[in-house]
Amino acid sequence: MRFNASNQFTWRVAGEDLEIEGTRIKAGQNVALFLGAANRDRRMFERPDVFDLDRANSNKHLTFGLGPHSCLGRQIASLELKWFFAKLFERYSRISLAGEPVWNPNLEFRSLKSLPLRLS
Repeated sequence: MRFNASNQFTWRVAGEDLEIEGTRIKAGQNVALFLGAANRDRRMFERPDVFDLDRANSNKHLTFGLGPHSCLGRQIASLELKWFFAKLFERYSRISLAGEPVWNPNLEFRSLKSLPLRLS
């Protein structure tokens, strides 16, 4: 979920004037938050562009938002993914690409149109 979040960005309205690293944002101003980029922040994740299943802080991603703006479906989605992969790997010991993945062109919600796999 950290490596390739489905929700790449979200919109918020600033509740108060603030400054972030030299950029001033006024209360009421629309702000686009790029979650996909935050999940690749080198200050948080060492080698962020490497797919590492053993990453110690892999659960520190912002894919489901945070705090009062956290996704209500976070727990359900996490359980679905956990059990999907548990059953997939239980049934197939070898999984490899059988072609190139094809991505949908939507910029906000990243998803695959096609992922050809070889299962054995």
